Amino acid sequence: MRISRLDLAGVLLIGSIATLHCSAWSNHPPDVDPINFQTALRSWDVTADSPHPPGYPLFVWLARGAAHLVGAGDAYQLVNLALLLGTALCLYLVFRHTARPEIGFCAAALLLTHPLAWAATVIAESYISDAFLTCAALACVFLLWNRPWAMVAGLAVTFFLLGLFRPVSCFLVLPLVAGAVLLAGEVRRPWLAGKACLAAMGSAILAYGLTAWMAGGLAIYRAASARVMGGAVRGSSVFAGAPLAAHVAMAGRLVGWNLLLAAPMLVLAALCLMLRGRGLWAPRLAKPLAIGLLWWAPPFAFYALVYYLKPTYQLIYLPALLIAAAWAIQEGLPGWGRPARWLLTGCLAAAQLAFFFLAPPSLPPQLFRLTHGYFARQDAAWEELLRDLAPLRRPGTLLVWVEHPSLELYALRLLDWPEPSAVPDPERRKLLYLKPSRMAWLPVTEESTTVSGRYDSAALIAAENGHARVKLVRFDQAETRQAAALLALAAH
Repeated sequence: MRISRLDLAGVLLIGSIATLHCSAWSNHPPDVDPINFQTALRSWDVTADSPHPPGYPLFVWLARGAAHLVGAGDAYQLVNLALLLGTALCLYLVFRHTARPEIGFCAAALLLTHPLAWAATVIAESYISDAFLTCAALACVFLLWNRPWAMVAGLAVTFFLLGLFRPVSCFLVLPLVAGAVLLAGEVRRPWLAGKACLAAMGSAILAYGLTAWMAGGLAIYRAASARVMGGAVRGSSVFAGAPLAAHVAMAGRLVGWNLLLAAPMLVLAALCLMLRGRGLWAPRLAKPLAIGLLWWAPPFAFYALVYYLKPTYQLIYLPALLIAAAWAIQEGLPGWGRPARWLLTGCLAAAQLAFFFLAPPSLPPQLFRLTHGYFARQDAAWEELLRDLAPLRRPGTLLVWVEHPSLELYALRLLDWPEPSAVPDPERRKLLYLKPSRMAWLPVTEESTTVSGRYDSAALIAAENGHARVKLVRFDQAETRQAAALLALAAH
């Protein structure tokens, strides 16, 4: 295989992105899911949300290995970087194989600089695995088309790995794989598509069974999944009992994010239509368009009907949108020479990176959460909290989480404070105790109204005028042990 200039440019691009990506890694988990993943480095237990179901065992195993190289704080980020680069490589190889390397390179460059991909990979989240293993499955189809058994084996391995990351994604990707097998070659081979789907689903079920076995058995695993994912679905989908307004709001967020992510593609498509008119369409585009729809439609339908929480879910079909944009740039603009096409690609890539690194905090919160500024703010909040708590850390001090302006209650899991901790219930003027290691609430006892004598002080984490504040309260007098008194002190 001859090495081209584009191949060498790809090596340079990957090296540059990898270096920049490492510099942007978050030092602390910004919210609940990354916190749960961080606890899983110590002990994998889906019943204790370490991590939350479905468990992501492969992601945790890889991170534990990476921790030996870069430390626990950067372990998941290193795994995510490898998955991000692997996704870009799969895109490039598929189009290089089909004699369209420029489209593959352009799509890879847009993916490697996309703020959604960066926001999901500089922290401990696993959603880039959807993009990587979906593209890997397509690579198996196109690169191994003339070797049917190798293709089936490759898809079986890919779906087994995907099942060890996110089992539900296996079902969302299956229509794409079936369609790609049917449409990739000049001759349709339904029998091959059937074998590929059977192998893929068998591997996904095997991965699900392995995960359940590791969790302690199918009953335990299903109970944990029902508690977390089932509860989320019941609160969002009208088909699971949620209010219609909640479902409409969820679907509205999904549509809004889709329009935002597809905006570059839509603008480029409109430009191509204006420049080429009816000449834009060609019969050879029918297969790519069908594959693209099979890539996008099943996940979109699932998220719209069942459950959708955050924009990083859409990494599963983001490459499809970027491929369409890359095609529009490289082949859809008549009269544009090669330098102009590459200049446009470079400008889009630079604009995406500029948004991630330079976007101001005045953006709407949903958009700001996809920026480096958000993660830097969360890191600063963590550093401030750890610094303020350090001199107060001792066995006789009860940690009371009243409120924090930036961090969530799950941050207690990583503070390594002697258990239990307490959370005030202002309505009932009581303290609720929990074990952060399992996020398990303890029964209400007399200590809910009066702090036990085994504590001689309490460290209150509270918020004041939008800023975090840690206050030490000494139990010098009996009345200061009352939950109502602690609530009053936290408010002043």
